[in-house]
Amino acid sequence: MVDATVQWFGENKALNPTKSKIFFLDIIAKYYIFKGPFYFQMSAEEDENMSTDDENDTKNEEEITQLKIDLQADPFLYDKYVRLIELLSQAGELEDLRRIRETFAKYYPLSAELWLAWLADEQRLASSPEEKAQVNDLFEKATQDYNSVKVWYEFCQFSLWQLGQGSPEDMSSAVQSIRNIFERAVVAAGVNAAQGNLIWETYREFENSLLSMNRSQEQVSKVERLFKRQLAVPLLGMEQTLAEYQEWLDQRSQDLDPNVLRTYKSALELLRPRESLEDRLADLQQNDHNQQEDKRGNKLKRQESLYQVYEEYIALELKEGNPVRIQNIYERRINDHCLEADAWIQYVSYLENNLKDHQAAKQVLMRATRNCPWSGVIWIKLLRSCERLKCPSEDVVKVMEDALQSGLASAQDHTNVWLAFIDYRRRQLTDESEEEYDKMREVFQRALEQLASMIDGDPECKVARYWASLEADHFGSMDRARRIWGEILSGPISDQGQFWLEYITLEKMFGDTKHLKKLLPRAFQKTVDSPRLIGEVWLQFEREEGTLESYEDVEEIVFNRWQSIQDDKVKEKVETPKKEAVANRKPSRKRKNNADETTEQPAFNKPMVPKQDKKDESSAKKEDSSTQNSCVKPPPGFKRDVQPPPGFKSDPVMPSPPPGFKPDVQQPQEEGQIKASGQNTVFLSNLDFAVNEEKIKEVMSSSGEVLDVRLVKNYSGKSKGFAYVHFGTSEAVRGALQRDNEGTY
Repeated sequence: MVDATVQWFGENKALNPTKSKIFFLDIIAKYYIFKGPFYFQMSAEEDENMSTDDENDTKNEEEITQLKIDLQADPFLYDKYVRLIELLSQAGELEDLRRIRETFAKYYPLSAELWLAWLADEQRLASSPEEKAQVNDLFEKATQDYNSVKVWYEFCQFSLWQLGQGSPEDMSSAVQSIRNIFERAVVAAGVNAAQGNLIWETYREFENSLLSMNRSQEQVSKVERLFKRQLAVPLLGMEQTLAEYQEWLDQRSQDLDPNVLRTYKSALELLRPRESLEDRLADLQQNDHNQQEDKRGNKLKRQESLYQVYEEYIALELKEGNPVRIQNIYERRINDHCLEADAWIQYVSYLENNLKDHQAAKQVLMRATRNCPWSGVIWIKLLRSCERLKCPSEDVVKVMEDALQSGLASAQDHTNVWLAFIDYRRRQLTDESEEEYDKMREVFQRALEQLASMIDGDPECKVARYWASLEADHFGSMDRARRIWGEILSGPISDQGQFWLEYITLEKMFGDTKHLKKLLPRAFQKTVDSPRLIGEVWLQFEREEGTLESYEDVEEIVFNRWQSIQDDKVKEKVETPKKEAVANRKPSRKRKNNADETTEQPAFNKPMVPKQDKKDESSAKKEDSSTQNSCVKPPPGFKRDVQPPPGFKSDPVMPSPPPGFKPDVQQPQEEGQIKASGQNTVFLSNLDFAVNEEKIKEVMSSSGEVLDVRLVKNYSGKSKGFAYVHFGTSEAVRGALQRDNEGTY
């Protein structure tokens, strides 16, 4: 029977070789299955092996059950999918296998090997035209994950099933359908210098088989055009292709066209630099395949080398400028480095910037999100691509929801993705109504809630600042903007001048003088890093809007702080050499008493931050951590430290007083009067307007000797609610600072 089958196969050369081979193997399989009871008598050893197999089957079933439970709990476990598919394939559980594969493909792109195994199983099960059509759809999905020559080759081979379907009148449409698939294959993979020949040769075999049934001149021309097209592409083994073409021409008594020969030589010249690159790629890929169990460090090193070779290859193709070959090499790099976000981003940038093919770029980005879902940059590019292509709003929202559930790498990625989505929603505002504004506010609120739940979520409050700006500028609600800024500046960024300046600018543009007059002194008190800049803005405001008395008051406040900064700088220069000398001094054998080691400390070590007792440090740290990652207003009862006044702040760079400023000239003081040096001075704020100097001196004397009290008053002689208290000693200053927030007045 076997001999007869072989003879039949040899006589039917026109039959498709792949189908003939399958038919041949099927005949043999049926032959031995029929003879089974006669040929498959089991020995004792075989029986023992079968028992062992039964035990293994039990273990496999238990593992299959556990893997299903694990994937039910977490559907993103890639390795468990791979293992489960392996076990189900061994067990022959085809229905379960199909469901698991479909779920796997929903969450992850599948490698060429996984797709080929799946497609092979489905092809064996497909018998009806409907089932084969489903396999055809599966091939379409497979080609979308990665551009694999092997997958395209199998797709082309499978497409041949259409030839035997339908009436003779349907033959023409079937042939055209197959040709369409081959054409897609040669565009996608036919320029692959290493493996592209496989697609071209299969295509030519198909057309040659049609030529054997239809020897029309039209069909001859189709085969000849395929030869010419293939010879124009730089492919490994193109010398053999030229020899086959020459033989084909000899059979028809035709000569080789000189133009074809010139085109071939040009392609061969292009192949030369690619041959060395292909050899390097093949070596690295082979080494990686043969050394799977090598140390992780060595494998990473090989991958890095492989990536570098691809970089050289891409640079070569970009220089040549052929778009098809450029896209192909980008696709090949993705096949080997699908988890490298930069590889996807570079590919998309080429499609958008060079080819201006935004639809293709979107398709690549959708694939990229399945491979690198943690990359915020890729999700942002996809959002913008959808907007550029005017996709429905529902589609953009779906992309955003997928991004939030994708496991972005960092809080910064979450912030940036939210900002990109808010940008999109803002640009979609066509109906300037309160209803539309409320929808935008809901987006902002959700973003803030989500970011507040994350560690280090939006530390610079970019989303909240964006919201405040829109409220003031677009929505016409400065009150809402002020509330948002109030929450922003109650957090950890309250000591940074750039944010106060941003709020001040917003108030100047969309607010009023009343609120700005209150805002400026707060900003000046709170700012740590740029008090000079805030002071200049404050003075400029008083110059433009204030009275003579108010300007002079602000001038004095600003100058006192600048003077204090200067004094701190001088003191630091004096004390630094002493500290260095102490640090370099060799320790004595006997430790001195703590009392001997104690030296007098300045009233403030850090600008704008009251000195805390050690017992309060832990609570302060806890308080900072509770507000660090959120721009939301603290809960009721939360108490913040009151920042010390201008005059006790150290700045990295010593600023000079504003141009034209002339401080009061101090006359020689009589004994008992205080020097206006800024030392041993405490600032009191939030005073009752009825409190006078005598009352302040009476209360503060309990902390130490009070030399002078200066209650700041307006032009009419009324208190402004703050004062300067000059003590005789630094110990008295420290005693007074410990009473901060007592509510004495």
